[in-house]
Amino acid sequence: MSIIVERNVAVPMGDGVVLRADLYRPESRGAFPTLIQRTPYNKEFGPLTGLTLDPLRAAARGYAILIQDVRARWASEGGVFFMYRHEFEDGGDTVRWAAAQPWCNGQIGAYGLSYMGAATWLMAASAPEFVRAISPTTAPFDFWHNHLWRGGALNLGLLLSWTLATIGPSARAQHRAAPPASRTREPSRCDRRL
Repeated sequence: MSIIVERNVAVPMGDGVVLRADLYRPESRGAFPTLIQRTPYNKEFGPLTGLTLDPLRAAARGYAILIQDVRARWASEGGVFFMYRHEFEDGGDTVRWAAAQPWCNGQIGAYGLSYMGAATWLMAASAPEFVRAISPTTAPFDFWHNHLWRGGALNLGLLLSWTLATIGPSARAQHRAAPPASRTREPSRCDRRL
């Protein structure tokens, strides 16, 4: 079966922010069961987004696959990224948007590894009328007990390593292209040569 890949599809959220997604679907006309993955790691990074499900193979077998950059990451709008802050609402908005598209038959599944799996739990909870199946892999279902917190203490090691090794470098690269804000100032007394 031939497939179509649509890049950077605009998905509007309830508050007006636009998130971007890549859509893989059969070329034939019709409505298909739809599988959604939401990621902070770049929807175009196939070695990670395709780790639990190859979107090309799934689309060739009759599914629509929507892989979305979460708010404030990569191609999506939204200001500053905050871990899990918007995943419940944005996940629900994404599911309801997908269910209304002509290529979706209203049967939606959600999947993903790690953060994407956690986003899957939140998406399923926010739109249970549409989400029929989930496959969160190596993902927390309780964000406070034994994930962000261990025995009542903040899991600083997890947060630091995740931020410094995964989220931070890509955020810096993303914003490096934007020119820094400049301002003028009067020379101070220290700037003058005696």
